[in-house]
Amino acid sequence: VIDERGNQVDSIVVENNTWYNITSRTIRDGGAEINYLKMNQNTFVNIGQRLAAIGQVNRLIYTNNINANPRFL
Repeated sequence: VIDERGNQVDSIVVENNTWYNITSRTIRDGGAEINYLKMNQNTFVNIGQRLAAIGQVNRLIYTNNINANPRFL
């Protein structure tokens, strides 16, 4: 869904969403730094390989999320 492979990102904010039946991962990081990442009040259902592949993050806020059937492979 969010693919920033190798590109430095200042901010990613994901709030109040329902994501379902994603075959791979919600965030794919290719090794570049993310300055600020906030994931709040989301529901993740049937996320395939892994929920997220996140590398270095300077400030991560991950609150009030529901993960149902993660890594179903």
